[in-house]
Amino acid sequence: MISIGVNLPLAAPRGSFASGQASSDNRYVEVGTSGVPAMTHIEETPRRLTLKAGSTTLTLDKDSDKATLQQKMLLWNKKPVEFAIADIDDIAVKSDVDGLSGAAIHHGVLHKRTGETFVLTTEEARDAAETVRKLRGFVGLS
Repeated sequence: MISIGVNLPLAAPRGSFASGQASSDNRYVEVGTSGVPAMTHIEETPRRLTLKAGSTTLTLDKDSDKATLQQKMLLWNKKPVEFAIADIDDIAVKSDVDGLSGAAIHHGVLHKRTGETFVLTTEEARDAAETVRKLRGFVGLS
């Protein structure tokens, strides 16, 4: 029998810090308020924000006014989706209930003016709300 194990660190690249606090250079923030290590990682500078959650990476670049969404499907990268930041008309938390287990599921969702919707994160309620708050603040949706 062959056993394969993967041990991945959940810490930010510039040292460890408590959930929801910034690193010493104020660029890396682990979003998470539930006391459990957050699976969503946000890297933010004044002109660029990168969200990494599981197999999804969203980059918002104010200098080029572009948003780039990269996702994986199983082991394959899907074609990146690029659009103008101005095309984002809402970023919100969408809550569902799993039909089988009855567990609450909270998604951070990006909605474009064209009607397209992209699921960005799946987190605990408070963590999803904090992620959405940071994204909305960066884009200018209050």
